[in-house]
Amino acid sequence: MIRPLAFALQIGFFAGLIWGLAGVVLHFFGFSEVKPASWAGPWLSKFAASSWTGMLYGLAVFTGISMVASLVYAVVLRKAKGPWPGILYGLFWYLLLFFGIGHALGWLPAWNRMDVHSHVSELCRFLLWGVFIGYSITFEFTDERTREPGMG
Repeated sequence: MIRPLAFALQIGFFAGLIWGLAGVVLHFFGFSEVKPASWAGPWLSKFAASSWTGMLYGLAVFTGISMVASLVYAVVLRKAKGPWPGILYGLFWYLLLFFGIGHALGWLPAWNRMDVHSHVSELCRFLLWGVFIGYSITFEFTDERTREPGMG
């Protein structure tokens, strides 16, 4: 029997790691202005924010955000099927972070100071992040085939 909260934390950890590293790649190749260290911005000095340790701290904070997001998805939407709930969930988090609390918390630049390429890149990353979380959690909680006797 699966433990829903532990499973959601595990999915959130891997979502944060995979899609956080995708953010590192986006920034490295100039697709996004969002520095990986910016997620840990309020806790880092200016020097640390431009170092590889700052990137690791930012990746850790993004992974923590992903774990919280996965827990919320597991509680609220774990039975929702298909890609659309995950897509909408990723869109919700993108809007929340980039147009809502991200700048207020010091994580992200103001939305109107970012170029369109950064917004498009980050939107795509968050949509895929949401689909990853959504499909992973939904599949585990709705895959009835593995619960049939002799089919596991």
